[in-house]
Amino acid sequence: NPIYQGVLDGREVAGKPPLATTRHAWECLDTEPAQTLPVSWLHAKRILALAAIGNPAPFLAAAHDAIGAEPAQAITLRDHDPYAPATVERILAAAAGLDAVLTTDKDWSKLRHIDQARWPCPVLRPRLGLAFDAGQEELRRLVLSVARPT
Repeated sequence: NPIYQGVLDGREVAGKPPLATTRHAWECLDTEPAQTLPVSWLHAKRILALAAIGNPAPFLAAAHDAIGAEPAQAITLRDHDPYAPATVERILAAAAGLDAVLTTDKDWSKLRHIDQARWPCPVLRPRLGLAFDAGQEELRRLVLSVARPT
């Protein structure tokens, strides 16, 4: 995956290949009020992808994968954007007529104060989990071999 090129590899640290490899994966979508949807709900939907994070590329790539196409709209802001009133109005206008706004928990923490009635569509946040690409069983065996009951 070109997004993750340059990530430190276990061979560079220990001189041998890593025992296991993992990646972040979207497990489900959190909504307000506290409900969840499967990630597959996004497929073929008209989505506004919204992120004010240091590197939005992985978020946008995961959104693309889940939707099966580019988001209908994307708004990326500088990291730690304060979401000034004019920015909030821009987001609400961009979301009109779409199926959902997809954003991060970090961004939602700055937007959750907006009255739910003002959002023209649901706001969804992917819940991240850790998925093994290789080595899950080997790592489990190694951990169990050194774990001792206390």
